[in-house]
Amino acid sequence: MKKIFSMLMMWLCVAAWALAMEPIAPKTTLSGHISDAIDHSALIGVSVYIPELQEGVVTDMNGNYTMINLPQKTLTVQVSYVGHQTIIKKVNLNEIKNMDFEMKESNAMLNEIIVTGLTGKSLMKDSPTPISVVDAQQLHAISSTNVIDAISQQPGLSQITTGGGISKPVIRGLGFNRLVVVNDGIRQEGNQWGAEHGIEIDPQSISSAEILKGPASLMYGSDAMAGVIIFHGNPIMAQNTMQANVETEYQSNNGLLGYSANFGGNKNGIVWMVDGAIK
Repeated sequence: MKKIFSMLMMWLCVAAWALAMEPIAPKTTLSGHISDAIDHSALIGVSVYIPELQEGVVTDMNGNYTMINLPQKTLTVQVSYVGHQTIIKKVNLNEIKNMDFEMKESNAMLNEIIVTGLTGKSLMKDSPTPISVVDAQQLHAISSTNVIDAISQQPGLSQITTGGGISKPVIRGLGFNRLVVVNDGIRQEGNQWGAEHGIEIDPQSISSAEILKGPASLMYGSDAMAGVIIFHGNPIMAQNTMQANVETEYQSNNGLLGYSANFGGNKNGIVWMVDGAIK
């Protein structure tokens, strides 16, 4: 136990040291005003996003936006707003510090969309298989001994257990090498073979899960006959924010004790996330 806490303290010291360092590359800002192309009124809540940095802001009450600590190079700026056409432009931040946008209305009918871990977004009407989403609040509300146990109450999903720590997922009666488990874009290949092989994923590091119930072999390979379970880790923190979480767990049925802690942030372009857990 002392060794684990010593390692956690060492990670926190490394994160604090990285936070104190100033980035070597010069930084710049990009700001501007976004309005409607017809009546030129300010648009509130417009999303301004840079895919290369995975960072974005929204416009204020006056339709203005400001992005800070940007690298001085050419980046893609994506401007999107409900009911308006999305604008995508390449911007050379070495020369441009201010850029205004006028957005044209779009008459296309909006449809419900879903987001999956590997295939981006798709329209619900185009999806041949039902998809269930389990968010962080639902995961924390369920008493479980592992990550599969936490989502096993979803419709169409069950589990095969051989003890408190080993659970194998089953989608509509099919399991083992007939379904695929993905964690942050990486296939988990250790759970298919043998009844004693469980999912090797720390449940404390999961922020949400998606369950694709139905054949998905075209996108995920021949193993995905029954479906796919996609786990998502903690998202990147917003610009110039830090957050720490400490959790404890106790189960009287099997005497389980669990401790976990994480510390993450995004400061001046330096992004970090430190996790530690023990059961």
